[in-house]
Amino acid sequence: MEDPKMSKIRVLFIEENRLLRIDVAKMLNAEEDISVVSATGSGEAFVKARKTPPNVVLLDLSLKHQNTLTVVSSLKEE
Repeated sequence: MEDPKMSKIRVLFIEENRLLRIDVAKMLNAEEDISVVSATGSGEAFVKARKTPPNVVLLDLSLKHQNTLTVVSSLKEE
């Protein structure tokens, strides 16, 4: 069993902009106690959240064709 003191903070980063997604993930992954999983939209985010439940979600509030409040609510229910 993993020691809670040694476990990494799991961050799910949902961002459509590829360059921003890469740069923020690089910056966060540079921290030894943070692990980042990135997604381009809600569909991909739900799949990744089910596989590895995040501790923190960073969400692009202006996702195209997606209501971000619905995304947050649905992720919270997962």
